[in-house]
Amino acid sequence: KLAKLLRFYSTNDPDQLTSLDEYISRMKDDQDTILYLPGDSKESILKSPILSKYTSKGYEVLLLGDAIDEFCTQHLTEYEKRKVKSIAKDDVSIIDGNDEIAKKKLQKLKEMYKPLVDWYKKTLGKEVEKVTISNKLVDTPLFIFTSQYGYSAQMEKINKAQAFANQEKAPSYMLAKKTLELNPHHPVMRHLLESIKENDGEIPESEQEYARLMFHMALLNSGFQIEDPSAITEPLEKLIRVGFGYDRDMVIEEIEIDLEEDNDANDDDEEEDDPEEDDIEGEAEVEDAAAIHDDL
Repeated sequence: KLAKLLRFYSTNDPDQLTSLDEYISRMKDDQDTILYLPGDSKESILKSPILSKYTSKGYEVLLLGDAIDEFCTQHLTEYEKRKVKSIAKDDVSIIDGNDEIAKKKLQKLKEMYKPLVDWYKKTLGKEVEKVTISNKLVDTPLFIFTSQYGYSAQMEKINKAQAFANQEKAPSYMLAKKTLELNPHHPVMRHLLESIKENDGEIPESEQEYARLMFHMALLNSGFQIEDPSAITEPLEKLIRVGFGYDRDMVIEEIEIDLEEDNDANDDDEEEDDPEEDDIEGEAEVEDAAAIHDDL
C-alpha cells in the first residue's frame, strides 16, 4: 500500500515526479519490469552511459537520486505483478527481449571477443567477478555492472561513508560483485582485440596501461570509488604528454637558471646610470653658477 505513495523522477519527464502506477501506464506492451537507476543526483544519473540504450529503445527509467530511494527499492522487488530492477545490475535482459536474431549476433560477438575477455579476466583477477560482452552500451567502451545479489555501487558507497562502518567486518556477500562488460562496437575495443591477435594473446605494454585506465574510468562511471587515485592520474599525465607531442615516458629535466648573467647585467646598469654621480655633478653645476653670479 505504501508503494503507491512513492514518487520518483524519470526519463519520461526529469522535472516532474511520477508514481509507479503512472509509470506502468506508460510501459511498452512487451515490458514486464519497472526499471530504475540509482545515483548521487538526478543530474549525474541523466549523464550515465547506460541510459541511452534504454531510452533509444523507448524504455522509461526511474531516476533514484536520493540516498533513501534505493533502500526502498531493495525491499520492493515486485509491484503490481511487475518486477522492479536496477539497470545497473547484470541480470536485466530486457534490451533484446525475445529477439532471437539479436541474441545470435551477441553470441557471435562473444566468441569473437573471447581473447580480449580472457585477457581482462587474467589481468584484473579478483578485482571483478566476471567479464563479458555487452549489448547495453552505445558510446562508452566498457562499464561495470553489479550482481543482482549484494550491494550496488551506490549502496556500497553509502555504506563506506557511514562513520562507524567497519569495512573489514562487512560480510563478503554484501559487497558489490563487479561484472565488467565490454562494448564490442567501440573502436578502442576493436583495436585491443586486434592487438591481442597480433601479439599472441598479449597487449603491448604501452596499451596495457590505457586498458587498465579505461577500467578505472569505468569504475568512476559506474559509481564506485577509486582507492588509489594515482591509478588514474599517472596514465592520464602520460596521455597529456602525448597529446602535446612529447614522449609518454619523457624524463622531466630541471630548468637551469644562470644567476651570474643577471648580476653582470645589474653591474653594467649601475655603471651606466649611477645616481650618486649625477647628484655630485648637479651640485658642482649649481656652485659654478653661484660663483659667476657673485662676480657679476
